[in-house]
Amino acid sequence: MVRHSPRPDSWRAVNPLEQIMLEPYTPSKPDIITVIFSLNSSVTTTFLHETLLPRLLTHPRFSAHLVRSAGGTFRFEPDPNPDWSSHLICEPSLSDQTSEDHHHLFNARLADIISTPLDLTKPLWRTHLFSNWSISRGECNACTLVLRVHHSLADGVGLVKYFLATVVDKDDHDNPARLLVPTRRSTGNPEVRSGYFTWIRDYFHDIARIFIRPFFKDPVCVLTRATMTEKNICALAAPEQVTVATLKLAAMQLNVTINDLMFAAFSGAVREYVTRFGEDPSALKGLNVAMPFNLHVFNEFSMSDVSNQLLMVPVALPVHLREPTERLLACSKSMKRLKRSYQPIFATVAMRQLAVLPAALRRRMWHVVASSASVLFSNVAGPTKKMLIGGVAVDEVYFFPPPDAHVGSDIGLFSYAGKVFIGAAGDANRLAEPQKLLDYLVEELLGFFELGKSVARSAPIER
Repeated sequence: MVRHSPRPDSWRAVNPLEQIMLEPYTPSKPDIITVIFSLNSSVTTTFLHETLLPRLLTHPRFSAHLVRSAGGTFRFEPDPNPDWSSHLICEPSLSDQTSEDHHHLFNARLADIISTPLDLTKPLWRTHLFSNWSISRGECNACTLVLRVHHSLADGVGLVKYFLATVVDKDDHDNPARLLVPTRRSTGNPEVRSGYFTWIRDYFHDIARIFIRPFFKDPVCVLTRATMTEKNICALAAPEQVTVATLKLAAMQLNVTINDLMFAAFSGAVREYVTRFGEDPSALKGLNVAMPFNLHVFNEFSMSDVSNQLLMVPVALPVHLREPTERLLACSKSMKRLKRSYQPIFATVAMRQLAVLPAALRRRMWHVVASSASVLFSNVAGPTKKMLIGGVAVDEVYFFPPPDAHVGSDIGLFSYAGKVFIGAAGDANRLAEPQKLLDYLVEELLGFFELGKSVARSAPIER
């Protein structure tokens, strides 16, 4: 279902979160979402101009630039003279290199792309076309399209909804049901706790997590110790071993949610990663990740969804626990606690208050808030069926959240057509081996899959 916003000019306004995104603390770490589409046949720049461009421009934000008022606030205004050729870029061919060099060259170029800011005086998006190149198949009759969208235009879920409504070919696609990202159904109405004193305890715990915890930094480790550089680095995990079906089965066998399972696997991956660099994970109790809570409604699309409707909440990552089952139990408890908490409500209040502070104080306070976690962990649920764009099938979809100027490392997960695509990106000094972190994450997931099988064999599930 598609419905249009009742206020035609509402797209011009920049909300408090978007205002903060447009004032990056570190210019070399712009708040830009990077989405990577692997298409099953090769396309040309003509395809980009004649098929992709008109669909992208359906929403006026994609043809607008930013105007800053004398008071420092931004608003979107139509760009009077857009040069779309500068937004639709064809990358040099990788076919002249040996097959062993292809993935290295692609990842290196991708790292350069995600390190490059966008010009705020022009429409805030750009595409890069890699002809005759597939992420999973290497050189072939296919292509890869890298789309970069400034986070101030929309958040990840808003972009998913926009693409399904306007960019992909019309078909009987399922609306993106919630797979990994908590939605309004789980965050809008906190559960009523039994017991007055329990309610009081949890209420003040939530206040402390949002308003007091940011002033206490995470334990220092390899992910946060090094000084930031202007160079980003990235890696992509092969999707063959992690599917939505295997995740659902393992989660059912272990009596947890998919999000619990992914979060526990990530905690194990971080534990292995810091150990690789000589850290003692048992000393890292209190390590936090920043996790987005999405507030979009999934059963319909409005043009107002092209905006930012999310909150960032710090969540404890139990890397100090030795056993995978202990980490899984801890993650499950944390996520249950978070889903019934008031933290999203308090985070909304904090963000609105932060946005109205004077610029100098706002930047300082944003540094405090953003530094309250060591890693960004973002999950976005995509369509369950394969998409077509102009008749060309999309085989794979990866995405990188913005490489945060304070956190320095992020993991992006995107579920699409029955598979889970995982990417890692971050500052080259803080995330020196992103591929190794992804390898550890996949290993942890495979371990949970085996654990689920053993649990099912010892205690068959009643159906």
